[in-house]
Amino acid sequence: MYVPVPENAVMAPEKKEGTAGGPSFGLVISIVLLPILLILISASAGMMTAEGAGMQRFLDFCVFIGQPYLALIIANVAGIIFLCVRKGITMETVESVLAKSLQPVAMIVLVTSAGGVLRYVLDYSGMGTLIGNALQNANLSIILVAYIISTLMRIGVGSTTVALTMTLGIVASFPQISTYSPMYLACIGMSAMFGATSFSHVNDSGFWLTKEYMGIDLKTAFKSWTLYGGFCSILSFIVLYAISFIWA
Repeated sequence: MYVPVPENAVMAPEKKEGTAGGPSFGLVISIVLLPILLILISASAGMMTAEGAGMQRFLDFCVFIGQPYLALIIANVAGIIFLCVRKGITMETVESVLAKSLQPVAMIVLVTSAGGVLRYVLDYSGMGTLIGNALQNANLSIILVAYIISTLMRIGVGSTTVALTMTLGIVASFPQISTYSPMYLACIGMSAMFGATSFSHVNDSGFWLTKEYMGIDLKTAFKSWTLYGGFCSILSFIVLYAISFIWA
């Protein structure tokens, strides 16, 4: 497969607006890590106990600014200020860049939302539990059951997180789960994880992120991203399944 360099990654040879020089590596990394740092501060503050009213207000403020949406907004504003405004780029250009960046995101948000809705359809209808019970009655290894359930959820819903959490919730309800050793339980969890990261396709936001930002067509995305993820998942599970016999 031949995949050309995406148009948005090609550097124009002519001199562009804002000639103060490119941003430093440290500045770029700081802005990228800013929302992660705020979320970590929020999580840490939520677990702390304040001794006074002033300290409690400070902890509440830390929890507030670390909410994911607010943390991302703060990071975007910081990026606009330090990477654009301070480099002499006009707000009209900034607006144009931000508007253009929303184009590939629209489909991703739509697909992610649809996957979230489908997750609750499977959950409230009991379909996930029904699948788990059917596989359990087939006298298969619980590691294989976890992998199959997780893979089916991944293909059907598209979300790795949803597939993993639903699978582990179903497997945890099996009566024999309490008899396994910690190492074998770890193998079950990893099996569900491998299934939840397999065969990303059109109902997965990661599939569209790869397709849109790499500038490739749908067929190429299937041949590369989908097949690659599926192959890695199957190969990883085979190795894990062989290792699991040690702790069976």
